[in-house]
Parts: sequence; structure tokens; C-alpha cells
Amino acid sequence: EICRINKCILKIPQQGYYHYKLDVSVDGADWITVAEKKDNKVASEQGFSHSYPDIEARFVRVTVTYNSEDTDVRVCELEVYG
Repeated sequence: EICRINKCILKIPQQGYYHYKLDVSVDGADWITVAEKKDNKVASEQGFSHSYPDIEARFVRVTVTYNSEDTDVRVCELEVYG
């Protein structure tokens, strides 16, 4: 179902730091980046909150581009709001 969303909270492990981007799509083929994290801040228990203008989406994709601790990627939780 396509929904209007405007915020994502990404919860990741609290060791090291991640670089990532959040993309949304209505069809799973064309993606729009709504948030990107490139700093070296370590996650807190609350995760990282990203707000952006309302956008229609059916899919949300997390692409991790760097993990300072390991080659494995771990996502604990992704909350999507609209």
C-alpha cells in the first residue's frame, strides 16, 4: 500500500558507527534518497531519527555503505512514520 511518510528512525548496534542512506519508492524500481548519514557518530539506544517533507512510498530501503567495526551489517529496527 502506498502511504505518505515523513520520518524514519533507524536503530542499529551501539558499537562503532555506520554510514547509510534511506531510500523510498512507490514501485520498487525508482528510488529517491530521503536521508543519508555520513558522520562518525555512534548510535544511541534511541537510534537515528530522520525527518523529511511528506513523500509517497510503498517501500523503504536501507543501504549501509560503511561499518567501522565489521564487514557484517546489523539493523535492529526501522520505524516509519507518516
